[in-house]
Amino acid sequence: MLSLSLHILFLLSETDLTIVQIANSVGYSTSSRLAALFRNSTGLTPAEYRDMVRHK
Repeated sequence: MLSLSLHILFLLSETDLTIVQIANSVGYSTSSRLAALFRNSTGLTPAEYRDMVRHK
């Protein structure tokens, strides 16, 4: 997870904020930009990551 913020990981795993809300709160202009960077870093979409960490 190269340059992903721990804050983004926290928001995905511990809040019910939408991906759009998370993207806006951390300064991305669109959720698709956040999703692309997230997938490049992790191999997962933000939604896949959220599902994975919540169903452990």
